[in-house]
Amino acid sequence: MSHEEKANYCKWLVLNVIKEELVCQDELLSFVQFEVQPLLGISPHRQRQALYKLEREGAFSIKPSASAGMLEAQVFSYQLKINQPKFDELYQDYEKHFSHIKTNPNHEKEKREGSLSKTQIKPEAEIHYNKNTGIGYANGKRFIFKNHQPEFVVFSHLYLNINHPITKKEILKFCQYDENRPITSEGQSYHYAKGAYFINNLAKKIRKRTGLTPDQVALNNGDLTLVGKKLKRPSK
Repeated sequence: MSHEEKANYCKWLVLNVIKEELVCQDELLSFVQFEVQPLLGISPHRQRQALYKLEREGAFSIKPSASAGMLEAQVFSYQLKINQPKFDELYQDYEKHFSHIKTNPNHEKEKREGSLSKTQIKPEAEIHYNKNTGIGYANGKRFIFKNHQPEFVVFSHLYLNINHPITKKEILKFCQYDENRPITSEGQSYHYAKGAYFINNLAKKIRKRTGLTPDQVALNNGDLTLVGKKLKRPSK
């Protein structure tokens, strides 16, 4: 690939991640949270470059979150206001050129390591959780939720009702979320559709803390489902 092709391929990978976030969220929601981290076989620096290039092309507007300014090796989080129909137009344009490429050709090592890790992932999560302490194990990995935080409250209900969805309305009630209160960012206020932004980020926090996948902490139009089986004792 030429230098320009590599840059465009990075943009294609970033667009794919954002597209997946949009699919998981409420259709009325025009904001998504993008976390830059060592993934996709491209460095955080190149991911940020791709983000800003896509912004200049009109796909979205970037509002850096409070985590911006951290060391490059750490996660950077950006709030993106999606500009439609421009986002979909750019996505389709890059899709024509790069959808046939399954992996980054410049990162064979990451591809091999990724293939190895996939063989180790269990399709069904095995979970043990103590709702009183917030301590649990997911597929042998220990995790803990802080008392009285939304993740602590919601995961207890997810575990109790494992393999059965908790509705958007129930989640907002458990978290005492006020749908009429706008979320403020950089001096501007936004009313997110029916708490969708709040629930989407809640799901991402739970996945990050537990190490579970989007298929195991499933989000569907605001409803959350913990998919797996309970263990009577921790699997270490």
